[in-house]
Amino acid sequence: SLVMLFTVLFSYIMLGETTTLKVISACVVVAAGFVLGSAEKATFSWTGCAMGGVSCALSALYGIYVKKVLPRVENSTWKLLIYNTTL
Repeated sequence: SLVMLFTVLFSYIMLGETTTLKVISACVVVAAGFVLGSAEKATFSWTGCAMGGVSCALSALYGIYVKKVLPRVENSTWKLLIYNTTL
């Protein structure tokens, strides 16, 4: 899925993390697979494609948010879980 691509992109933008050439190459392969898989004219839908992209972007943003906030709760996934479910 495109979650990996968005994770690499948002990690660079939000956290300033850089990635290796191997990871970027893998992202290119994943993106190409997404385009080829979506190109089938019998079932292609711009709306479906956009919703899938938005879903992947939001999943990536959630993962980055967790990584960014985890030190604020003493690296405790349980505390973060409680905060997430309470809010």
